[in-house]
Amino acid sequence: MKICDIRHWQGDIDWEKTRKELSLAIFRATKDKEEDPRYIDYTTNCGIPYAAYCYLHASNAEEAREEARVFVEVANKAIKRPLFYIGDIEHENQNENNTEEICYAFLDELKILRCERIGLYINTRFPYCGRALNLCDIIWIPHWGDNNGEIPPVDRAPEYYCDLWQYTSKGHVDGIKTDADLNIIYGNKTLEWFLQDVHSTLGERLLNNGKKGNDVKELQIILNKLLNRQLIEDGEYGPATKKIVKEFQLLHNLEADGIYGVITHQALIEANKLYERSKNKEFPSFIVNKNYTPIYGGNNDKFDIIRTLNKNFRICPIFNEQNQPLINNNYMAINLGNQIGWIYTQYLTQIK
Repeated sequence: MKICDIRHWQGDIDWEKTRKELSLAIFRATKDKEEDPRYIDYTTNCGIPYAAYCYLHASNAEEAREEARVFVEVANKAIKRPLFYIGDIEHENQNENNTEEICYAFLDELKILRCERIGLYINTRFPYCGRALNLCDIIWIPHWGDNNGEIPPVDRAPEYYCDLWQYTSKGHVDGIKTDADLNIIYGNKTLEWFLQDVHSTLGERLLNNGKKGNDVKELQIILNKLLNRQLIEDGEYGPATKKIVKEFQLLHNLEADGIYGVITHQALIEANKLYERSKNKEFPSFIVNKNYTPIYGGNNDKFDIIRTLNKNFRICPIFNEQNQPLINNNYMAINLGNQIGWIYTQYLTQIK
C-alpha cells in the first residue's frame, strides 16, 4: 500500500481504483491563504484515511500564524478532521534568516488551535529550522534520487532524520491520471501510528492500551472528576488509565476488563450527568455506602432485584414537588436512566 500526497492539479480521480492502492492520502488544503479547489471534493469522496498540508508563502512570523489559522479553518471543513497537519516549507520567501521564526510561529499556532499532531515538509531549509523542530510530531522530507518512480536504495535516503520520505514525484497510482508524489515511512513510527485518529470524540471508538487522542484525554478528565483521582491527562491510554477504568467498571458492577467500550461509555455518561446535577445546591446528593447493594424494580405486587450497586456509586433520586427525594417505606426512588429503581435508605449516605 502507498502513501500519496495530492493536490488539485491531479484532476478527477477514480477513487474506486485509487483507494485499493493507498493506505493514506495527504491532501493540500491551502496554498498561502487560498483553499485548494479540490480539497473538499477529495476528502469527501476518497474513502481512505487522510491528512492535510499547507503550502506556506509566509515571509515572517505574523504571516505564518495567519496562514496557519486559515489552513486549520479549511482543513477542518472536511467531513472528518485530518489525522495530522503539515506545513510545507519550500517557497522562495523562506530563507536561512527567517525559516526558524516562520516554522515556529506556524507550528505554535497549530497547537493553539488544538491540532494534536503537526509537522513540517522540508528539505533544503532543514538546517535553518532550529527550535521549531522541537514542536514537530512529524518530519517529512522530499529526496527523490533518480526520481524514476521506484523506491531508491537506502544509501540514497535523506541526509536528515525524517518520519516520512517522499522518494519520487513520478510515481503511479491507479485512478490518478498524472504522475504522483509517493512516500514511505522511514523513521521509527509505524503506519498504525500515522493512521491513529487522535481527534475522535469520546464514545466513537473502543479504547484500550496504546490508544491516543482527544477522546482518551476527555475520558481521563471525567474519571479524575468522578473518582477523585490524579491521572495525567495526556490523552494516552496506558496502564494507569486502564487501572482507573477497571475501578470505574467495578464500581458500576460492570465487567472489569479495563477496556472502554459501549457499555462502559453509557455508564460513564450517566454517572457524569448525575455528578453535574449533584452540584446544584437545591438538590441533595447521595452515594451508596455498601458493596452489592440491591436495587429493586417492578410493580406494587412484586419487586425483583434488577441490579446491584457498589460502594461510592453516586445515585440520582427522583424528587417530589417539594424538591425532596421520593421515599416510601424507607426505600428511595432513583433514576436508572430508562427505568425507576428503589434502594433501601440505610445503604445511602448524603454527601451534602
